Amino acid sequence: VDLSKTIWAFASLGCHPSEKLLNRLRWRSLDVASILKPREVANILWALATMHIPTGHQLASALSQRCLATLQQFNPQDVSNVLWALAKSRQPPPS
Repeated sequence: VDLSKTIWAFASLGCHPSEKLLNRLRWRSLDVASILKPREVANILWALATMHIPTGHQLASALSQRCLATLQQFNPQDVSNVLWALAKSRQPPPS
């Protein structure tokens, strides 16, 4: 199962996972953050912001680091989704 697509599907359907499942999804996202593709990073950030779910400092930091590490691979839609999610969640962009 693709983690980012699972989180994205919850947000797209307007469904909120249980707190237990949400915590597992966030921890798993943190575990794999260093190998995520740009679209996966964008999907996770977009979905959490859409559901008004805070990323948490550790996950936000890990995903921001991944954004910077793979910046050259981001397409315009991915950049747009990440920036929208950061603005929506009031998180500063990666620097």
